[in-house]
Order: sequence, then structure tokens, then C-alpha cells
Amino acid sequence: MDNTDNTKDLEQKIQIMLAEVRGKILIANMALATAMDVSFIATYENKDGICCMAMKVDNTAVLAALATGSNIIHKSNIVLSLEQMSEQRSVIKCEDSEDAEQLWELITDRMYAWSQDEIDIVDID
Repeated sequence: MDNTDNTKDLEQKIQIMLAEVRGKILIANMALATAMDVSFIATYENKDGICCMAMKVDNTAVLAALATGSNIIHKSNIVLSLEQMSEQRSVIKCEDSEDAEQLWELITDRMYAWSQDEIDIVDID
């Protein structure tokens, strides 16, 4: 079965979601973390997928997104400064959506640990 078109549709939906999150939600949440002097995790979800953001008070964040029914996870490490926002992106393709959901759980658990300074980086090794 060829699911190329389905994969492209899912990728397009997650890219739209990520652009919306980066443009509207992420910066506000990072500013809130700094203003409140507290690290936290926020989740944004709609019919197209889910996005999880872990923010620290030092203007760093980890962002992960998974389209509904997809086997591809997008993960970004973000640093925000007065001059710019830098982002290191990773795209992880899993065997199927079940594997993606298991990896999603691992990543979001590590994002929480990172936000609480229990680990230094969010990796999937």
C-alpha cells in the first residue's frame, strides 16, 4: 500500500501546527517561564496533532510534535535571545504510529525531566 500522499498530508498539517506554535504560543510561554521564574511543560493539541513544549527560565525550550496517526516526530531545541531565536531541528521517522506513540512518551517524559533540571539534554538513546 502506498501511503506517500497520506504522509505528505500529515507532514503538511504538522508543519502548519509547528508554525502556529512557534509564532504565537512558544514565545509567550517562554516569556511566562522567565517572568514567573519557573520551568514548565505546556501541551497544545488539535485534530491534526499534538505539540509539547518544555520551557526553562533561561530562555531555552524543547519542542516536540506528532501529527495524528503519523509515524514521524519533530523535535526542536530552541534558544531565545533578545536578538534572535535559534533552533536545532530533528525529524524522527518510526516504523509505524504505534512505535511513534511509544517514542513520544519517552520524549515527553525526558522533556519533563529536562525542565526540572534532572537531565541535561532530551535525547532518545
